[in-house]
Amino acid sequence: MSQQPEPSETQILEKDEEQRKTLEVTIHNEDNGAVVKIDGHPNSSVHEVVSEMYSKFRLDRQTGDRLRCEGNGGDVFSHEAEDLNEYAKRFCSKLVWLFAGDQGGADGGVAGS
Repeated sequence: MSQQPEPSETQILEKDEEQRKTLEVTIHNEDNGAVVKIDGHPNSSVHEVVSEMYSKFRLDRQTGDRLRCEGNGGDVFSHEAEDLNEYAKRFCSKLVWLFAGDQGGADGGVAGS
């Protein structure tokens, strides 16, 4: 039976530093030009950052809202259950997002007009 070696003091410090690190997410509101920066912990969910974004923009979430990664255009909402760190590693490394609110119709006009 092999025993695993105890983690070194350096490894323990590195893990502690990793847990204290934050990831900055920059979100541009394409409707009004506002920009917010949100510091999230690596193990925070993308959903937590999205919720904070709505709070900072003073908006309620609408069905037609769009939130995408500036780098690749990928939808952020579809990754809300993921940890922010994993999302950044796999999908949106720069963590710059573009938000556009529901405009009431596919053509940006008022629905039903």
